[in-house]
Amino acid sequence: MHCKCFLGIEKNVNRLYVLYNMGLKRLCSIWLLWMSGFLGVQGSVISYWRFEVDNDPAARRLNSPNEIAGEPAVISTSGKIDDTANPGSLPSTIVPISGAPNTASLDGTPLDVNATAAYSSSLNVSSMTVELFARTEERTAVLIARTNTANPAGNSVADGFRIYDPQDLKVQYVLTDGVTTSNITIDTNFAMDGDTLPRGDGVTNWNHIAFTYDETTGVGTVYANGESIGSHTATVGSQLYWGDIGGGAEPMVYIGTRMDGYNFSKTRADNGFIDEIRFSNLALGNDQLLIAPVPEPGTWIAGLSVCLLIGLHYWRRKQA
Repeated sequence: MHCKCFLGIEKNVNRLYVLYNMGLKRLCSIWLLWMSGFLGVQGSVISYWRFEVDNDPAARRLNSPNEIAGEPAVISTSGKIDDTANPGSLPSTIVPISGAPNTASLDGTPLDVNATAAYSSSLNVSSMTVELFARTEERTAVLIARTNTANPAGNSVADGFRIYDPQDLKVQYVLTDGVTTSNITIDTNFAMDGDTLPRGDGVTNWNHIAFTYDETTGVGTVYANGESIGSHTATVGSQLYWGDIGGGAEPMVYIGTRMDGYNFSKTRADNGFIDEIRFSNLALGNDQLLIAPVPEPGTWIAGLSVCLLIGLHYWRRKQA
């Protein structure tokens, strides 16, 4: 019985070996390369707020932890964690590429979200991806910024970046060539006021927004729901400018500044929501963003097993 079983397995492996030489070898290589790229994205994450819990719910201010050890929490005196099914968490059809369930979001009140995170030197990067999910129709809001400029909703930033004006989405960022700085704005003409999901609550859809900057190409790109909606090409080698760090500048992260959702919103219930804010220290492709499909653990484990089995058989054939 055991011999017959083994012979059956051996025959199947022989068939796989033939397929391997006919092109499966190339497919395995492509699959492994794709998986290594996915795992590499996880290693590039330098800050990640998921807004699942409040570390101090009894206090008069929100304290939501960072998923990266040693990175600062998000603090807000007006925002709160909303864990209601609708609209507090993302739709069940959206699973962030982290693979972890999403059960809550950062909710603004009539006093705005107005959250901040303290300075962290790990965010002083020359290339970057910043991404988030948001649900708002507020025109004056800043979804997220990292800058030394006070009140990034009311002022043009002199360093860092800001993603603002959800009714006509724009990204402003500052670059340096080591001598001078240049202030760049990408105007996407994208409006976050769609209401197509069949919820019947009269408020706007969730949108995934991302901004990437690549020092090696000088290209800044803005994405909405995984699609490029605007870009700008600067001088190759230009780096993101975070202010005079050597002189003591300490840019903060601002989240949901002036974002209560009420102005230009359909109902008073639309307070504005933000979720899944992630910073990476390289410019990700649109297939690596949080809105990209999550590889099922069983899929990549099975794929790895098949490739290893075929590879082992191939090695044995070579040794014979």
